[in-house]
Amino acid sequence: MYLRTDAIVIGKRNFRENDRIITFYTRIYGKLDVLVKGIRKIENRFGSSLELFTYNEILLWEKRKGDLLILTQCQTKDSFLRIRTNLKKIASAFYLTDLARELTKEKDKNIDIFNLLFTFLYLLEKADKPEIIISSFQLRILFILGFGPELDKCVKCKNVVSKHIKFFSLQHGGIICGNCLRSSSSNISLNQETAMIMKKLIYAPLNRIENILVPFAVLKKIEYLFSLYIFYHMDKKLRSKKIVEKLIK
Repeated sequence: MYLRTDAIVIGKRNFRENDRIITFYTRIYGKLDVLVKGIRKIENRFGSSLELFTYNEILLWEKRKGDLLILTQCQTKDSFLRIRTNLKKIASAFYLTDLARELTKEKDKNIDIFNLLFTFLYLLEKADKPEIIISSFQLRILFILGFGPELDKCVKCKNVVSKHIKFFSLQHGGIICGNCLRSSSSNISLNQETAMIMKKLIYAPLNRIENILVPFAVLKKIEYLFSLYIFYHMDKKLRSKKIVEKLIK
């Protein structure tokens, strides 16, 4: 059976002597591990089309159901060349693809994830502030995956908390009011300003993300919260975490 779809390269690893397994996030099938035969030979026919965060149209062959898919054709649609000329943007794109790979499941179809990744790579090409793009992507992918933080009302009693926000509950995934504080564990400090900026990064129109004013201290706080939140709920330590730490300094 042959499968054709648009796909973004989000990972790769060597396999046997001359082969490689490429991880794609595809428009139709979600995340897929695909065998590419002979790619490590000098004369491999796919060239640079399988570099990280390249956007391609691919044709896959599945010999038998359950077998590893094999790449038979690959046509590059966008290499995001303007990202590749800037080290800070390269590091940012690597982090975005790392998030997409580590936070999603194999063959779990989700076109929203594909669209989010493609759109934010496009935004990153034009960005002057990659760290703002990263923060927005992190928060938005959580919402798509069903782990979006509650930032308007207490996650325990459901009462609106409009002022004097002081804590965020990792356990319950959102802000928590003073009355419910003792009944919730794993709380970290979070003020009103940070909560408001997080909401802007989640809901702002895509063409206005870079216009959001994010103080350095708030940016650091959002990154810190995100790291704790991901580890608490998904038990994930992202290998590219140090990239973001270097970007936000």
